[in-house]
Amino acid sequence: MKVFIFWLDERIEFDKQNSHVQELNQQIQNEFIKYKQLKPNDINYPSNERRLEQFKQLLKHLDEINNQFKELTRIQRLLNSKGHRIDFRIGSELNTNLKNLDEQIHNEIERLERILQTENDFYHLEKEIDSYLQISSEQLKTSQHHQDKGIIYQVKFSIF
Repeated sequence: MKVFIFWLDERIEFDKQNSHVQELNQQIQNEFIKYKQLKPNDINYPSNERRLEQFKQLLKHLDEINNQFKELTRIQRLLNSKGHRIDFRIGSELNTNLKNLDEQIHNEIERLERILQTENDFYHLEKEIDSYLQISSEQLKTSQHHQDKGIIYQVKFSIF
């Protein structure tokens, strides 16, 4: 009788953990969808840096869920070896969902990193153009010969 109660406790614990991992998976999927559905013209739309951080946090949470799922799979195998009959088909579905979500989050992180790099590149280009315009403007002001002014105007307009 003691063995049966012990097995029953193990099975109940397994079922609780299984439900918990499934709930966590659903929560993180909902959060991912919420972040993805935000539009740039929304009032609560975060900066790209903030969005990147949000997706990195999602990835961190997903890693924790994956670890819990691996532990759940280990427990399921252990229970099966002890004679429990556990149909864990939902486990393979959950595993597939976790892998798909992992890929989607990684894709979103890569996309945001490219956006931030492009923004950074444009910022540096803008500063470089401003610098060239400032130099050209100063040269134009200090130019003493009419011919020099014509050349400087040509240089200034050729930059654009």
